[in-house]
Amino acid sequence: MDIPNIDDADQSYVADVFLRYDWKDRRLANGRDTPCTVPLAAVWHPDVLMVNRRSVESQMNEVVEIQPDGSVRYVQRLYGGFSLALDLRSFPFDKQRLPVTLVARYAPEEVRLIPDDELLAASKSLSNPNWLIGSPEASAGEYQVVPGRTITQLQILFPAERRSDYYVWKLIVPMSFVVFMSWAAFWISPQNIAPRIGLAATSMLTLIAFRLALGSSLPPIPYLTQFDVFTVGATMLVFAALVEAVATTALWDRERKQLAHRLNHVSKVLFPAAFAVVVAFSFGRFAISV
Repeated sequence: MDIPNIDDADQSYVADVFLRYDWKDRRLANGRDTPCTVPLAAVWHPDVLMVNRRSVESQMNEVVEIQPDGSVRYVQRLYGGFSLALDLRSFPFDKQRLPVTLVARYAPEEVRLIPDDELLAASKSLSNPNWLIGSPEASAGEYQVVPGRTITQLQILFPAERRSDYYVWKLIVPMSFVVFMSWAAFWISPQNIAPRIGLAATSMLTLIAFRLALGSSLPPIPYLTQFDVFTVGATMLVFAALVEAVATTALWDRERKQLAHRLNHVSKVLFPAAFAVVVAFSFGRFAISV
């Protein structure tokens, strides 16, 4: 029904889900003309659990509808948090799969959970503004409880693609302009050390502030994302601009003015080329996949 929130830092998402289970129990067939409703606990049921549930609450009564031929139907609406393992290597251009993992407390040869493709669907008006949620897919299989002990499993996966516009316009583009700002030192005479060093130092501090602002929204992961690679590359370029500013000023003080001007001139070409390499290395895989 809805997936209103996906929390990267907590590696969880909130979902509003309808589930319907149908099975047949011939012991309940008694030839009556109309179906009846009884409590779920009063009849045999597959006792389905959600493996990745965190704080999920049932919204409907725990009852089943029994048809005269023994067909049983149980419908439940569930709302709450589910855990998921995020792969953020391509952040902020990543795609995730949001799981709802269902298991029954029976061996696969005793009970099987079979998806009904006609019922498997997602609402077209989901309220999450930061992600594009696609049509779900389901797969039946086995869940290993302990070595040598398996139970039946049904996993429903919702494909989700992050809307990257926010990160592009609010982070990547401004950070790029910060890097460009550090290059302004190349157009200032090496004898003016204060504004040259000030530009590079200010750019460095601004990049660090951007990184700290984003850090609270992502979990502590042991690998670099595409955005991390871009940030590290941008920081290295700004630091290199600071080193260049100090080096050209030192050459100027030693009366090597021609070499200082030449280094400034080369930097005007070298640094933009290096920035293009950083962008291609950081987001090149995303561009190729698109």
